[in-house]
Amino acid sequence: MASKIIRESIGSVDWRRRMILISYAFLVVNLTYWQNLLTGNAQQRYGITNVTASFSEKGVKPNEKIEVRFDGDILPGGYAVVLNDTDLTAMFERDEDRLTYLPVLFPLPVGENKLRVYSIENGNTWRLVRELDLKVAEPKSGSPEATKTKVDFTPSISINFKGERNINFFPESARPQRPAFTDTAGQASFQIKVTKAGWSIGGQFDLAGSSRQNEALRFGELGDRAPSVDLSSYRIEAAKGRFKAELGHISFGSQRHLINGFSSRGLGLTIPIGKQNELTFSAMNGTSIVGFDNFAGLSRSSHQILGITFAREFIKERPGGLRLEVTAMRGSLLPLDNFNQRTVNDAERSYGGTFRIQFKDKQERIRFDGGYTSSRFTNRADALLSQGVQLTQIRAVTRGARFLELSFNIIKDKKLFDERKFGLSGTFRHEEIEPLFRSVAASSQADQQQNQFEIAANFGDISFNWGHLRSNDNLENILSILRTLNRRHYASFAFSPGTLFDPKKPIKYLPRLSYTYERVHQFGDRLPIGGQFNSLSQVPDQENVVHSLNAELPITDKIRFAYRFNQAFQDSRQPGRERADLGSNVNSFNVSISHFRDVQIGFDLSRESQRNLETGRVDQQWRIGSNISIMNLVVKNVSFNTNISSTIAGDLTNITDSRNIEYDAQLSYRFGIGKKKYRKFETQFFIRYSNRYGSRIDRLFVIRDINRFQGFNAGLTFNIL
Repeated sequence: MASKIIRESIGSVDWRRRMILISYAFLVVNLTYWQNLLTGNAQQRYGITNVTASFSEKGVKPNEKIEVRFDGDILPGGYAVVLNDTDLTAMFERDEDRLTYLPVLFPLPVGENKLRVYSIENGNTWRLVRELDLKVAEPKSGSPEATKTKVDFTPSISINFKGERNINFFPESARPQRPAFTDTAGQASFQIKVTKAGWSIGGQFDLAGSSRQNEALRFGELGDRAPSVDLSSYRIEAAKGRFKAELGHISFGSQRHLINGFSSRGLGLTIPIGKQNELTFSAMNGTSIVGFDNFAGLSRSSHQILGITFAREFIKERPGGLRLEVTAMRGSLLPLDNFNQRTVNDAERSYGGTFRIQFKDKQERIRFDGGYTSSRFTNRADALLSQGVQLTQIRAVTRGARFLELSFNIIKDKKLFDERKFGLSGTFRHEEIEPLFRSVAASSQADQQQNQFEIAANFGDISFNWGHLRSNDNLENILSILRTLNRRHYASFAFSPGTLFDPKKPIKYLPRLSYTYERVHQFGDRLPIGGQFNSLSQVPDQENVVHSLNAELPITDKIRFAYRFNQAFQDSRQPGRERADLGSNVNSFNVSISHFRDVQIGFDLSRESQRNLETGRVDQQWRIGSNISIMNLVVKNVSFNTNISSTIAGDLTNITDSRNIEYDAQLSYRFGIGKKKYRKFETQFFIRYSNRYGSRIDRLFVIRDINRFQGFNAGLTFNIL
């Protein structure tokens, strides 16, 4: 029938159209042949002539049965069916020439999906047989499909066996605490998510363990009482639309002076009020904690951070167009350590409020962000600090802080000649934090005022930035306290000479250049009255100037060359210290080669010089190094990496001299069951050899040190995904 229609169509047109139709038919036949040849290796091998599906372009429902049919044998060597990134092979039932999946417990994901069918040869070689488009329609509200329950559970376990063997070391005083050992460590993560009727409830629990006691998660906090396996973090969340409730390790706050990204274990709640308003609440432990103890993080009311934020979007069609945030925070801290940090703290308490306004126009040419914070801070009395001595009582104080940032795109993406765009923008930032200002949930340096100006311009590949910053402390101008001023100027310029004249036809062998200039002047404005200051030589006055130049040259697509130059000068201007100046120069070269497949070669050479103008001493350091990386060495998934470096340092008068040589080599092998990101089990083995040599000579103090070390490290890691 089809051939008859083609013959009649050809006969009804003139000879030119006949030739076009014949050529088109020939092209279709050839394309079909090559498609079958490239993607149908498994079809030819197992006699499969066609792969079809029960679903059409109109799509299916989330719980509708789907079938994949084969016109021929059904892959006797093994098969796999993958939906997007999920292996569903075990869910499909095999029946002669078809595979069937009934999504009862796990409905199909709504939207556009890819269903891929693979043949498995030799137990671990996957070949793509067919890729099918699967469209799943959104179930109607109130329909049985909309009330289905979807459960996703993802476990992940990693076990690591590591060992070390030191075969040589010198001197004896450098003997390692454990010359030979084998340790076991591991991590586990469990994620679960249940979705039904628009609600999603899920959680993630992370565990960490180690066979070595001083590597236990809470060893710094509990010492020998720390459990070998402990809870490192967890999070439980329930959400529907914009509503969200969460328990576990959470973060709260975007107010830089009151509470800014404070993270700890606690409770969070986000409640939408209409389409434009939102209320967010959080209650968290005062410091970071881990472990199963204090599971909710709210067991101590005197060691908590409470916060609440009301936010309103005044332009609902354009979020961020005009936004107001009002936040209140109350925090109380006891002198307790973080689980990974030991400090001596006072008991502290603060409470305050802040408002923040954000604005941007439709074209985003003008942006504004600003706010004001008021905080009342109290250091509570601590008998351990006073030790019976009469101390000056610390009074509670209320102080404020403000900030604003205004940016304006003067010219935005203006097209000029050669289709190159030109842009020009400016930014102004202001921040002032009053003396004695403090909030227990944010890190801010009190008694500071800062103003900053920036200008940025770009034209095609050319970019330019300039900025100036002015800051000072001692805002109340107390005469007995030193007042320090800071002035910073900086500029940067970058361009590619090869694209300067014609971006579409760049000139080869011309580098990408960039230059940076920075000058910082820090000085005291006067000699304080009283205190311990009695000479202008005690008032700091120093200027630092830094020049940096970088050049990157792609000689070919696989050979790249880079050069970096850095010059710094520290100028001391204090009376009596005018000669206490320091200067340094750094030159470095780098070559990277990837000319061969699976082989990367790198070479580094650098020279650094430092000069002390006060003593006249000049120190120099030379470093040379190289590295080689080989992937798929001999067999697939075997990699080899090695690097060697040597450093020679000393002063020009030959008073001191040092030599250091470092060599490392590592061989690793990775093996996984599955294909690429669909693996369920993965293991990796590595063995590493290290060799270190160092010597130092000081002829002034007659000192000579020599140290050597050689050792092997090995590790075996199992990942269950």
